[in-house]
Order: sequence, then structure tokens, then C-alpha cells
Amino acid sequence: MSASGGVEVYQAGKMPTVHWPNGRWCLEANSFLLFLLQEGCSVRGGGSLKTYAHQLGFIVDYCFALETSFTDLTDGQFVLFMHALSSDSNRSASTNLQIGRISLRFLEHVAHLSQKNDLLGNRGQIRAAKEEKYNAQLGRKVTSWHHRSFPKPGPKNTVFPIARKVIDALKLAAVEHSSSPFLKMRRLTTLLLLEHTGCRRSELVKITTIDIRCALQEAIPMLKVATHKQGGNKQAFRLIPVRRSVLEFALNYDEVYRKSVIRQTCGHAADTGHLFISTTTGKKLDAAHIGLEIWKLKQAANIGSKTTAHMFRHRFATLKLVDLIENHLIESVDDVRAALVSIESFKAKLIQWTGHKSVMSLDQYVDLAFEEVSGFNESVAKLPRSFNDT
Repeated sequence: MSASGGVEVYQAGKMPTVHWPNGRWCLEANSFLLFLLQEGCSVRGGGSLKTYAHQLGFIVDYCFALETSFTDLTDGQFVLFMHALSSDSNRSASTNLQIGRISLRFLEHVAHLSQKNDLLGNRGQIRAAKEEKYNAQLGRKVTSWHHRSFPKPGPKNTVFPIARKVIDALKLAAVEHSSSPFLKMRRLTTLLLLEHTGCRRSELVKITTIDIRCALQEAIPMLKVATHKQGGNKQAFRLIPVRRSVLEFALNYDEVYRKSVIRQTCGHAADTGHLFISTTTGKKLDAAHIGLEIWKLKQAANIGSKTTAHMFRHRFATLKLVDLIENHLIESVDDVRAALVSIESFKAKLIQWTGHKSVMSLDQYVDLAFEEVSGFNESVAKLPRSFNDT
């Protein structure tokens, strides 16, 4: 509402919404999502706002079941809410902790809307407190809500790159189990670009045929890729060095197979130029479809270990660190971390290629890079059964 009492309308794009279990629009939850959007939460490809909307659904459903308003929630009821979350073994303790924190942040917003100042606090209706901690990845202090019923965060899952033999198995499955020549070539192009660019799925689907052609015109091919997860809704790009042979494979897929599908579906005039398109509509694939394709190939290849599109990104970053180790003859993990700080030119390139926010985000790959040098694939084969199980 404007100061004059009128209604002001803003373009929200793909902003998610939250509803009560009976289908009614939840005013408080959607007001909070609007607040997060104005703070800079991303809505591209769903973005962080979509995650928050999903997490808010738990407290909304809980209050609906209790037939109570958000402002009438008691401390004991919030404790039961967290216990109910923890009873579901399909979610990790870290995920339940995130849900608990966003729920309290939401209740803080509701308290502000209703001017109920005693809803949250050390002596509030819900006994919660704010904590300030230093976030090493962000490089700054962050403030979050805490409640005594919160679970302790579980150990951070070790990030493993996809193994070379798994990539080869996926490629073979694409050749042997695709229903058409177009689908086979699209899958092979997907696997090649995941492997050689380290793109996120949401970044991969935005690559255009013009991007491929422009990269091939350069003496040293550099592929332009949209960079996501930079905070807010700002658009950023990065340039990634890609082998000419990989780009030529992608160009052949476009010239021979993709253009044929365009002619048979949406037509040249409606072609958006995106490299990865639907077989039936000729429109751009969404990020979720890339994940589904990897899953289908995994099933066709009968791969028992965890296999996701994002694991290609981990391999890309790991191999770039392997280059650092081998080129500078570094002999210890601590030396690598020191090198990432001191060798500014390499640090800038690695951040540019991977699209990470800070050099500290690369720490998770340091130990894996040393294992790669000493035979990484063999070490993956010796991982405990809990990792290899799907």
C-alpha cells in the first residue's frame, strides 16, 4: 500500500507463495517472503526464496493443525514443533536446524506486523535468543535465532567429486540407452560441458549456441557462463577456459541435431537460442531436467554410488587445485591453503572459473586434490558402504 492508500504493484518474477493446508493464501508467510525478496534473496531458478518458502510450510502446517495463530504460539508448543521435525528420519539435523531458525525469523516478522513485542526473547512467550557468530565462508559475522530445542548440527557431509570411471559409464549409457540420436547427442553434450566447465545446473541450461560460437572464435576458447548464487537477483557472468574439441562437439550437436528439433517443434522464429532444449517443444530445459537426465543415465548404467550433476562441479574444482599442486610442487595441505592466499593471480582465476564467492569456499577441495594426485579414483572405491549406497 502506498502512502496515499493506493496499491503499488511490482514485478516479482518467479516468486514462490505459501498457502495454508486448506488452500487459502497465508498472508503472514507471504509478507515475510516479500520482506526476504526486498532484502535481496534470489528468485532465479527458484533461488533461496523457494527454499525458504518450503521451510516455512512446516510452521504454517503446524499452526493450522493446532488451530492457533502464529502470535498465540507458546514456548512449549514450539518445543513440540521442533521435536516433531526431529522425529522424521528423512531430514538431517542440519536441515531441521535451518527450519527452526527460519521459523523463528518468520515469527519475528509476524511479531513486528502485529506489534507483539513479547512474542520472542529470553523472557518472551517463546524463549528464544539471537546469537552472533563469525561465518568463515562469508567472511563476516551473522546473527541468527537460537532455541534450546534446536538439534545440534550434524557433521558436514564430505563433498566428493565424480570419479572418472563413473563419467565414462554415464557416457556409455547415453550412447546405448537413448531413444533418439538427438537425445544421445544432447546427453553427451551435457556430460562434456558439466565435466569441462564445472557449471551448476542452473548455469548450464542458460548457455546459448551464440556462447559456443563466440568461444570458438577466440585464440584461447573462453566460454561465457551466467554465474548464480552471488546474492540477490543481480546477474553476473564468468569466462571459463574450455577445450576447443569440447566446444566443437557442442557446435556439431547444434548444427546437426538441435536445429532439426527446432524445425520440427517451435520453429526458427521462436528459437530462444539455448543449447539444451526439449525434444517435444524446442524450449529451454530447466535445471531440474538436467538432474533427472543424470539420474536416468545412472540407472541405465547400473551405477551403485551417489551420482549427481553437482559432483561434476566438485571434480572440476578439484582438478584445478591439482594443477596448482603439480605446477608449484606443494607438499602439504597447509602449503596449498597458503598458496591460495599468496598466489593472487591463480586465486583470481580459480574464483572466476568456479564462480565461488570467496577463496575460503575452495578449502573443501584441498584434501581431495591431494588424493587425486596420489590416486583419487582408487580412494573413492574404498569409501565406506554408507557413501556408496544410493
